[in-house]
Amino acid sequence: SRQRKTKVVLGAMFALAVRHDALYINPVQQTSKIHRDRQEVRSLTIEDLQRVRTALKKWATEARPGPKASSDMADIVDVMLGSGARIGEVLALRWADVDLAATPPTLTIKGTIRTEKGKGTYRKAHPKTEASVRTTALPAFVAAVLRRRLAEASASEIDAVFPTRNDTWLQVSNVQRRWREIRSDAGLDWVTPHTF
Repeated sequence: SRQRKTKVVLGAMFALAVRHDALYINPVQQTSKIHRDRQEVRSLTIEDLQRVRTALKKWATEARPGPKASSDMADIVDVMLGSGARIGEVLALRWADVDLAATPPTLTIKGTIRTEKGKGTYRKAHPKTEASVRTTALPAFVAAVLRRRLAEASASEIDAVFPTRNDTWLQVSNVQRRWREIRSDAGLDWVTPHTF
């Protein structure tokens, strides 16, 4: 990942040098592609999923300083599992995107969460790619999670399914950091949000 980012930055720098006639060619364009070994694709087994759920439960009930932990992490994981949505897409869900009255219940992925310097965290009105806009039928366990959340939801200006305590959008990096803490305690270091 660092090699790719470095190559992109250097390529842009040398492209600027070429445009200003400081160089004749961009030397980065002459380099070979960066290859990385393909990692083995690993899926969650039923036993792994039980360990994930146990770890989430333990984390939510653990005594620690600060505000009491909510069920958000377990609910976010369930929605990712049942919808196949990316973490940013799940965090960007609004109640307007969820139809619990449909048969079967559905959710429509229409956005993603972005955090930018100077702008803060906000909901981008479209997901990663145009093809990512989609409506997904929900399994019963996800519909149950969303019905419970809707029943417990407070009035929200942003209409978020997963708002912060201050009614703002959750940051993807904060949720990922929280998940890394949970998974390391459970010996599930290989499980990322993308795994769900």
